Amino acid sequence: MDTAEKRKRFFDIVLWIGVFLVLIFAIGILYAIPIFTFAYMRAKKEGWVLSLSSAAGLMAAVYLAFVVGMQTYLYEGVFIPMIRGWMQQ
Repeated sequence: MDTAEKRKRFFDIVLWIGVFLVLIFAIGILYAIPIFTFAYMRAKKEGWVLSLSSAAGLMAAVYLAFVVGMQTYLYEGVFIPMIRGWMQQ
């Protein structure tokens, strides 16, 4: 692998991490995980069924481990509380 290919792969990884962090900030951890997982797997040419089942499985595992198991709240992001407020009006 030459230097240009390594550089391209590095920036690709940095971009995906940046997208994940923006998703977490915007919509929270619980919703960012399945969206990111699905988008990443589809971008890497995985099938629809595997992508959807992986995203749903990860969301369920995080929910069960943190919300149910440890009875803690996960970060909800910036937009989820705003949307919840609009829906309650």
